[in-house]
Amino acid sequence: MLTKAEACAKLGITECTLVRWAKYDIVKRHTYNGYISLYELPGPHVPAKQCSRWNQLAHRAEAIRRLNSSKCSDLKERAVV
Repeated sequence: MLTKAEACAKLGITECTLVRWAKYDIVKRHTYNGYISLYELPGPHVPAKQCSRWNQLAHRAEAIRRLNSSKCSDLKERAVV
């Protein structure tokens, strides 16, 4: 579990992007002490920050959820499914 600043440094993103990713469940957020949050980094599929109106964050978040919930261990098999 990392603070906001630590998670941003590790992922190479800004705090606003981290909060947005937490809203879409790309990064898990755990709130404690009422208003302070700790962040859990995503598993093996770390997303890259993108700026595109055709590849929206909601669509990328759904794709990441599908990859993380896949039972296949081979990345080539995941691409086929």
